[in-house]
Amino acid sequence: MKNKNIACWLLFASSSSVFAMQPLDDQSLSATTGQNGLTLGIQADKVKFNQVALIDTNGIASTSYNSKAGLVIAGNSTNPVPSIEFIKAAVSTNPSFNIAIDTDAGAGKPFVNLAVTMGSDVNGIRLTPFSVYLAPNTSVSRPSDYAVTSYAPKSIFSSGTTVNTGVKELIRSTGNLDINFVQTNKPRLNIQLGHAAQSVMVKFGGAIQSICSAASGCPITLVSDNTGANFGFKFAGTNTSTGFVLDGFYAGVDPTGLTFGNTGVSSKFDASLNNITLGNAGIQSPTTFNNLPNGSMGSFGVTGASVTDFKMKVSGF
Repeated sequence: MKNKNIACWLLFASSSSVFAMQPLDDQSLSATTGQNGLTLGIQADKVKFNQVALIDTNGIASTSYNSKAGLVIAGNSTNPVPSIEFIKAAVSTNPSFNIAIDTDAGAGKPFVNLAVTMGSDVNGIRLTPFSVYLAPNTSVSRPSDYAVTSYAPKSIFSSGTTVNTGVKELIRSTGNLDINFVQTNKPRLNIQLGHAAQSVMVKFGGAIQSICSAASGCPITLVSDNTGANFGFKFAGTNTSTGFVLDGFYAGVDPTGLTFGNTGVSSKFDASLNNITLGNAGIQSPTTFNNLPNGSMGSFGVTGASVTDFKMKVSGF
């Protein structure tokens, strides 16, 4: 921070007196905190949620399909209330993650920098079982539903995990999805808002060891009516010592949408879909394939793969 004031006013009123703290400039703040900027250490073992929705408010350009609808992440019969958990070796009161915050004029172009790092005893992040649903306008909220005077957000469930009419389950996860870190090079984010001197909003760093490290992977179902496609998903860095390195990957927002990609050649990775079954295992039909029972198609994957100058853009909604 250069030549700026950090206005930090605390006003305390009592029956006899009023107190106020004076603003601190960079020099005074550094003398007080021992650093230039602010650091937040946040301790949270898990974050639970009922529903997270991405809502399209106007449908598509058609007279028949112009109502709002949403993609919703929520619980299922395996786990009614999903959560995001920080994986630790033992119960700890240490911060789960830290955020170092600073600002700069950047040659007359101000920005705020947030450096996010994992806690010293955090070994990974876990997403407990969940499902992805497609919900019609009658089951997704609008801003007015969250008004203080009439707080009534909508739910995709009529009771428990029974979905409303018109809600369709698309993807189902019935096991924990663990993202395991390389302990000597944990993932980190550098976020810049404003005139981003790093040219993108978010730059990634560090490395992940694996996603779903079990031999069979994490159980996933692509739901179709009362059946679907079942498989176990697994991802890992080819080099078990360095993992899959995140340096070079970035994310940001430009006038046309959300972008995600990498610069140059990524480190190598292994990915697989294990024990793929289309339909229900064991089901037989006397009129097809000589009444053979349905079974696994086997496993498919890649070994030692990498991406070069990858870029993905999400726009719309």
